[in-house]
Amino acid sequence: MEEYLLLNTSVSSSLKRHVLFRGTFLAFCGAVLLLLAGIFIPENTLESWGLGILTLGGILVVAGLLPYKKISKLEMKPNQMIIGEGVLRYVNKGRTLLTVPINHVEAITFCQRRYKYGIELKVNKEKLFFPYFNQQAFEKIKPLIPSLKP
Repeated sequence: MEEYLLLNTSVSSSLKRHVLFRGTFLAFCGAVLLLLAGIFIPENTLESWGLGILTLGGILVVAGLLPYKKISKLEMKPNQMIIGEGVLRYVNKGRTLLTVPINHVEAITFCQRRYKYGIELKVNKEKLFFPYFNQQAFEKIKPLIPSLKP
């Protein structure tokens, strides 16, 4: 019976902090827009521009809060990479989204650019990026790829 390696995504505190600050700023801008428009713009102007201002303010608030919600959900229910039986499976929300035979993997690298990090696989000259898998996950998966062994 072959063993399975189960790797979970992990959200770094710096990523979470970055998303929270950026999101708070956008939501604040949307709230300030709505507040200032409600206070300082005359009623007759709001009759024609009010819907647009409300829509723009709402979009800013939602655009600020949704990324943090997504990261928080990912933290509670992480994506998984399951390696076993000669295949690598990428599981999101309990569903297998991608299955790659391990012997088709040509290269594996850990990528980190500012707040975006993860594992990149090169499969049949195509690059696949799996976000939010940390350096430890990369070190665990690297020895299991047969094409990389000398």
